Amino acid sequence: MRDEDPVTFGGKKYLFGNVPALDVLRLGANEGRAYGNQQRLLFVASGDLRNVVQTITQLPPSYEQPVEIIMNDHEFDVVTRNVIILLLALTADDRDEAVDCILHIWYSSFIRKSHVDILKQRIQPLIQSACDKVKDKPTKRILGKTWTFEKRSVTRPGERGVG
Repeated sequence: MRDEDPVTFGGKKYLFGNVPALDVLRLGANEGRAYGNQQRLLFVASGDLRNVVQTITQLPPSYEQPVEIIMNDHEFDVVTRNVIILLLALTADDRDEAVDCILHIWYSSFIRKSHVDILKQRIQPLIQSACDKVKDKPTKRILGKTWTFEKRSVTRPGERGVG
C-alpha cells in the first residue's frame, strides 16, 4: 500500500488476510497419503489462521500422527485473535456454537451477546489466569503460557510489557 492510497478498514494491516487459503503441506501430493510420521509445520509471519486451517482440514482421514504447528506474526492483535480462536475451538462444548462464534470473531465486526458470553465464560478466565501469573514479573522478560486440553495445546510466548 502506498502512502497516497486511501486508508482502508484496518489501516495498513491485513486483518483478514490478502490471499486465498493454501494447503501448504499437500501431504497426498508430496509425501503420499500413507505417510505416517509426525509433521512439524512453521508458519512465519502467518497472519490469520486460514493456511493452518486449510492444511489441517486437507490431511487424509487415515493420518493419525501428531501435528506440531508453530505460528508467529508481528501484529499483536492478529496473534491474540488467533489464540482466542484456537482456545474457542479447544474449549467448545457445542461445535456448531463454537464455529459460529469463531467466524464472527474472525471475519465480522458484529459479536452477538451469546458470543460475548462464551468469551467471558470460557476464554477470559484462561487469559486472566495467564495475566495474573505474570503481572509481577519484570518487564521485557520472555514469558509464555501453554493451555493444554487432552492431547492438544496452545502456547502463547511473548514478552511482558511488549505489545
